Amino acid sequence: MRIKKSIVLSLITIFLTINVFAFSDVKQDDWFYDDLNALTEIGIISGYDDDTFRPYENISKGELLKIIITATKNVSAELKEGAHWAKGYEEKAIELGFIDKAILDLNEKATRLYVSEVIFNIFDIDTINIMSPFDDVDNKIVNTLYMAEIINGSYDENSMLYFHPDDNITRAEISAMIVRTLVFQSNLVNAPKVKYEISEEEYEMVNVPISQEEIEDVLLNMMYNNIYEYTIHYKDIEFKTLAHDIEIIKVAEEAFKHMHDKYHELFSFVDNMRTDVSGTSKESQIDIKLTNRNIANDKTTENTDLFIADIENTVNMMYATNQIN
Repeated sequence: MRIKKSIVLSLITIFLTINVFAFSDVKQDDWFYDDLNALTEIGIISGYDDDTFRPYENISKGELLKIIITATKNVSAELKEGAHWAKGYEEKAIELGFIDKAILDLNEKATRLYVSEVIFNIFDIDTINIMSPFDDVDNKIVNTLYMAEIINGSYDENSMLYFHPDDNITRAEISAMIVRTLVFQSNLVNAPKVKYEISEEEYEMVNVPISQEEIEDVLLNMMYNNIYEYTIHYKDIEFKTLAHDIEIIKVAEEAFKHMHDKYHELFSFVDNMRTDVSGTSKESQIDIKLTNRNIANDKTTENTDLFIADIENTVNMMYATNQIN
């Protein structure tokens, strides 16, 4: 799903510009000020006739659907005569797959968990299997959005992190979540294009992936294709050359660090890379495994997939055919 470029560009422009807008109950040092300012300027969120925003009031499910559809699809819904003002947005949300059925009461307040479920349905991504960072909820959708830095929680006096899934969400909180959602989605859409197409079959590359830039492209391919275990096979490079002269592990580590820092959203579900070099006097290979330190231990979880449940946990071979000059 693509976000309108005009919205993304407007967000960037607004974040780089100091704007003061006239909500009498919002101060420039409020934690949500920048997010609210951005959404207000592009017409996604508005205040009340008395020039207030009422940031700590809870929003209804109807209001939530209007905000999310306006933000991610840049469309509005027609008012239905004799129906709830948000009925058109409800029907649009069902059409888009944001919700799966009609809402009994569009005036009902939206909980933090409900908002998370609706936002998750915006993306074409799968849940991830990690240990919950929260002490009060273990929900794959919540965990996934937490790793994507769209939602967060609050710490108690014992440094335990809580999500408070049943709490109603405020207008200030939804402002922040919508901006994070737009930024996360736009970064996925605008991530760099990869040079090589890879799949679960063997692939012959024109150039041997030896340099940091070439290894970076391998990592990009892995993330684009939801592949978390990969083997680069060098047919004509001996183990000693690959491991000690080229120092391929060091090259791979630098490549991973650079890509993780540069394209954080694309690599948001990965925080660690494990590598292993093996071979003979005639050929060699490097095994790359992208993981998350919170992932369930695959030694105790039968047939564990690293992140996406329907991806077969197989090792993919990328064959490099050329010798190093």
